[in-house]
Amino acid sequence: MMHVRNRQDEFVAAVEAHDAFAMIEANREFHVAIAQLAGNAYYIRFFSRLLDEGRRILRLYYSTFEDRLPRQYVNEHEDIIAAIEAGDTGRADRLAIAHADQIVRQIQEYLARETEQASALSLE
Repeated sequence: MMHVRNRQDEFVAAVEAHDAFAMIEANREFHVAIAQLAGNAYYIRFFSRLLDEGRRILRLYYSTFEDRLPRQYVNEHEDIIAAIEAGDTGRADRLAIAHADQIVRQIQEYLARETEQASALSLE
């Protein structure tokens, strides 16, 4: 569990520094460390590949906050850690799903705004 905590500490430092590239790397390492903790080789490969391929999307995600990620998202990681430490895998799963869902929603909202702006500009 210490490995997960260390990755979270790196994520927090990157968030506080407003360093998007470090946030992306630390976030990847955090989620892969959780998969490693579970010991499921499939999930380790899956999350590693997903987070590697999703780096550009995460860069877009962080840019929607101007690289100033709200503390809420750091706290989501903390809540996942607490659920794992308590042995509550059901809660950890629910929190992880909600965490992923909010990222998808934020990106969708950003893309919708950008599409609306582009459409408005092309009509002028």
